Amino acid sequence: MEVTAVTANRLSNGGIVYELSSSEAARLTQDNEEVRTCFIDLYSSQVSIKPRLYPIIAERVPISFKPDSSTDVRNLEDGNGICTGEIERTRWIKPPECRDANQKAAHLIILVSNPRTANHLIRDGICVHQTLLWCRKLLKEPSRCLKCHKIGTSHFANQCTESEEKCGSCGSNHCTKDCPVSNRESRYCVNCKTRGHAAWDRGCPTFIAQYNKLTSKVPDNQYRYFP
Repeated sequence: MEVTAVTANRLSNGGIVYELSSSEAARLTQDNEEVRTCFIDLYSSQVSIKPRLYPIIAERVPISFKPDSSTDVRNLEDGNGICTGEIERTRWIKPPECRDANQKAAHLIILVSNPRTANHLIRDGICVHQTLLWCRKLLKEPSRCLKCHKIGTSHFANQCTESEEKCGSCGSNHCTKDCPVSNRESRYCVNCKTRGHAAWDRGCPTFIAQYNKLTSKVPDNQYRYFP
């Protein structure tokens, strides 16, 4: 089989996303050692091939679930009839230090390597610790620098030109994880310049405006399932 690249897009981290001529060509490039080696040799020995991942959100997952635990992730696959290894990794959508004091559940991001599995979970839900939970596709959102916490920027924290780190919860000059502010009323958004919510709040007016602007340019955000 001939493997042909249809499109190529460079990412801000230096990676390149290739769209190949068919799903069979994509599988061959990932699974066949000889084909993969020939492809890598076109660049350098330090290059690696990573498959596309399909991110979904499981809502209200008990915080007793441990995203970094391979045992919890494998149990998640076994309990939902998912092939071993199809869940690439999991993480909380919001840092644990940003939770409310009495919070018992949180939203979990699940990165799946198979689009059919991702769509199945979106349609039927996922069972976590004997509880059936709803899932939805993780939509593309405007970026937020984790140093200055400005939304819609084109830089990451390691490229930020601000001299001091800002707190995403209260706007002061300290790390977000070290913030002593716990009540919503005392939070301060560095984007809106107002109190009552943090810079990471999905209800932030600046975030909503930037999200709507991005969605108009990303048609995939308008569909429930992955193609």
